Amino acid sequence: MLEIYIVYRLCTSLGTKLRAKGRNPLGLQFLLVFGWLGCEFLGGVVGYVVGLIATGNDGAATLFGLVGAVCGVIAASVTVFQIAKALPSTYQPDEYDRDDAYGPGWRERDRERLRRADDGYDRDRHDDGIRDHPDERPRRRSDDRAQE
Repeated sequence: MLEIYIVYRLCTSLGTKLRAKGRNPLGLQFLLVFGWLGCEFLGGVVGYVVGLIATGNDGAATLFGLVGAVCGVIAASVTVFQIAKALPSTYQPDEYDRDDAYGPGWRERDRERLRRADDGYDRDRHDDGIRDHPDERPRRRSDDRAQE
């Protein structure tokens, strides 16, 4: 049961990373699941055989098989995530996606809106509709009717 949950979480994480790159995650998610199962089985068999040859004891060989299965699972997961990491993004940046001090997408006019009320900005000359203090907001009319 724990193994199913771990595979689910890894597939979710892989899908999030690939969607952020603009790619369809389904193929690599299948590769993760089948690679997980295949490498777990292969690692378990190889570990069991190595343990049987090295120790000659069936109990110790089973322990080697479990360690081999876990190593196979880790190898499969790391391989699929490295493939996903190496894929280029299909996202095409435009003119508003330049990186600057405020992060991608901030234009010069947006930076002016971030200024505070006490920074010397002449707000009487230009009202952009953004007010810094809650006292400057116009009050809503209250509803004096009785509510039932």
